[in-house]
Amino acid sequence: MANDDLTVAILGPGGVGGLLAALLSRAGHRVICLAGEETANTLRTNGIRVHSTRFGDFTAPVEADTELREPVDACLITVKATTLDQALTRVPAKALADGLLVPFLNGVEHPAHLRAHYTPAQVAPAIIRVESTRTAPGVIEHGSPFAEIDLTGDPVPAHVWTPSPPPSTRPAPPPRSSPTRRPRSGPR
Repeated sequence: MANDDLTVAILGPGGVGGLLAALLSRAGHRVICLAGEETANTLRTNGIRVHSTRFGDFTAPVEADTELREPVDACLITVKATTLDQALTRVPAKALADGLLVPFLNGVEHPAHLRAHYTPAQVAPAIIRVESTRTAPGVIEHGSPFAEIDLTGDPVPAHVWTPSPPPSTRPAPPPRSSPTRRPRSGPR
């Protein structure tokens, strides 16, 4: 899978999925969010608005549908574990084709569950460290100063991805200071 011109589906564009969808779209990738009809309509019309001190405030255009209807390079699964079975009906194995499934769920049971429903080599478990909330359909508040992903799987070497903030919002390096001398205490 090349790093250019990816088509990525996001199953569950909530706090985590919405942030990832917006960042991927802003980076130039084609993003298809999979959600209920009302949320899909909102995303098609308005895109995803992100409010973030790390990545800035921006709106990213995304495609949206209620079901995956074409092959993608990867499908990021960002629903709650309790809704996984119901949500997977939005990702038919035939439509996924040979795309990679990347689950971002709490717990350790879901990779085996996904491998039972899809080709096992397509499942690449991942974890994300982020604080992000969907405040309304298509509106994401990213509250943490960090966002980091660890990705692994049999066909995928372990990899860590930390999205970079846009150049205009990157913090300036701290000023260099000259060493200061502390007054010496005690006898000389």
